[in-house]
Amino acid sequence: MSKLKLAVFLSSAIFAGSAFADGREISHPNLREAYQKCNQAIGHLDNAYEHNENRGAFGGHAERAKELLQQAKHEIEEADEFRNAHMRR
Repeated sequence: MSKLKLAVFLSSAIFAGSAFADGREISHPNLREAYQKCNQAIGHLDNAYEHNENRGAFGGHAERAKELLQQAKHEIEEADEFRNAHMRR
C-alpha cells in the first residue's frame, strides 16, 4: 500500500470512528450521527480524489465540499455545546 493510500485510509478511519469535539463526546444522538456522517463524507471525498489518482479533476469543488463539511462539523459542535449549556437540569 502506498504511503498516500495509507495516510488517507488512516485519516478516514480516525475521522469516521470519531464523534468527539475538542476532546469531548457530542452528547445529542442526532448531532453525533450528523457529525459522524460529515466525517464519512470527508472520507468519501478523499477516496474519490485518491481513485482519481490525485489529478484534481474535480475543479476544486471536492476541496470546497471538504471545507464546508469541516464548517458543518464545527456548527454541530457549537449546537451541542449550546444545547448542553441551556438544557434544563
